[in-house]
Amino acid sequence: MTSSLSTNIGDRLKTAAEAHSNLENTMEAFNDPELTGLKTGSKNAQRLYRSAVIGLANDVQSLYTGIEGIYDLICKKHDGFVPQGDNTHQQILDQMLKATPSRPALLDAAEHKTMVELKNFRHVVRKNYGIKIDPTRVFENAERMAKIWDAINSKIKHFAQRPNTPDSPSV
Repeated sequence: MTSSLSTNIGDRLKTAAEAHSNLENTMEAFNDPELTGLKTGSKNAQRLYRSAVIGLANDVQSLYTGIEGIYDLICKKHDGFVPQGDNTHQQILDQMLKATPSRPALLDAAEHKTMVELKNFRHVVRKNYGIKIDPTRVFENAERMAKIWDAINSKIKHFAQRPNTPDSPSV
C-alpha cells in the first residue's frame, strides 16, 4: 500500500476514533441519574432528555459515516471499485465483505450484518432530523456501534499497515 493511502486511512481512523470517544462519553452520560431523571421531569426537562437522545443518535451516525468513508476510500483507491446507483452505501459494505487478491475481507458476516443495521439507522437519523427517533432504537444502535468498533478499527489498522500492498487491483 502506498504511504499516501495508508496515511489517508490513518487520518480518517483518527477522526473515527474521536467520534467513537464522543459516542462512549455520551453513552456514559446516560448512566447519570441527573440525565435519566430528565426523562420523567417537567416538559422542559423532557425536551432536554430528548435532545440528549438525539445527540447520541448523531454520535452513532457520525461514527458510522466515518467508517463508511474509510471503506469508500478503500473501494475506490485500493480495489478500483466505484459504487454506483441508488444503493452505493450497501455496495460499499458488500465490497468490504469480500476478500480481494490484494486485501483480506474487512468485515465478516456478523460485522456486515451489524453494519447494514447501522447504515439503516444512520438513514433514519439523517432523514428524520430526530423527529421520529425512538430512544430504544437509539440505545440499541449505540450499543451495536460500541461493540463492533474495536474489531473494525483493528481490521482497518491492520490493512493500512500491510507492507507492499498494491494500491490498485491486479488485473
